[in-house]
Amino acid sequence: PLLWKDAPVRPFRFNPKVPKEQLGHPVFVTLKAKFLPGRNVWGFVALTAPPQETAPKFLKASKQDKATVQQESKKNKHQGQRPSKKDHEGGNGERSNPPPKPILKKRIEQVEGEAAP
Repeated sequence: PLLWKDAPVRPFRFNPKVPKEQLGHPVFVTLKAKFLPGRNVWGFVALTAPPQETAPKFLKASKQDKATVQQESKKNKHQGQRPSKKDHEGGNGERSNPPPKPILKKRIEQVEGEAAP
């Protein structure tokens, strides 16, 4: 959702029950918005281009751009590695948090001559 007072165009809402002639046309708007975490919505900041009847062209990332981004993410991943298990172990080779002990089930002893439940 986007909060925008005094918008230059009304939001387009598709209704399959209304004839196409009465529906109107969607208008494309390019704008800047800021996320408002307290309300969990986006708030209007600035209009970057006038409203258009046709969809704006979009930029499709090339394979070279994708490869560059992937290499950068790999570099960043190697720099911020997590500490190994050896770093968590104490000086005597034991773990600081031992694994939990298994819970044993109680056995029910059968009396001779009775059937098992």
